[in-house]
Amino acid sequence: MVHGLCYRIAGIVTGFCALVFSVVSIASTSWLSYDGYWEDGLFRRCWWDWTLGCKQIGPEDPTNPRMWFHGVRFCALFGLLLVFFSLIVAVVGLVKAGSKMDKPLVSAIIMIVAALLLLCGVVVYIAHTGDPVIGNRSHYGWSFILEWIAAALAFISGGLLIGAWDSGYYAYPTDKTLFLSS
Repeated sequence: MVHGLCYRIAGIVTGFCALVFSVVSIASTSWLSYDGYWEDGLFRRCWWDWTLGCKQIGPEDPTNPRMWFHGVRFCALFGLLLVFFSLIVAVVGLVKAGSKMDKPLVSAIIMIVAALLLLCGVVVYIAHTGDPVIGNRSHYGWSFILEWIAAALAFISGGLLIGAWDSGYYAYPTDKTLFLSS
């Protein structure tokens, strides 16, 4: 029983860190930096000399070859939303331990799907921005790396929540149901 509780608390704390890292990563403008000139985020581009300031990266023409960028945004934002929802399910389950609301496997599955979405977003971003190290002029920024860390933390959180479900805290077989039993 103690191990399940420890796994669940560790999963919630790790998931909260993933949530914070993902929020900071999505909100910042340092996904791709071109040394001395500009930085790109998911929603804004800022110039270093500040004469141009920052501009919104808005919706492009559907025939534009940069439409992959909206897929990256979707993966990042929907992954963030799922991390948040998974944390709510896990915390409610912790508070109402032993009731029908106590479903750590559901929160674990949601967290792992969120981690996959966050990971898909950064992989698509890498695939379409190419190798930014050519000529040592551009590089991936700190917020891009923070999104990688958020995806890894979400995977770890999902694993810990699965550990809480499979730790012996729940009796076999009735308490190990995925959905609410009637």
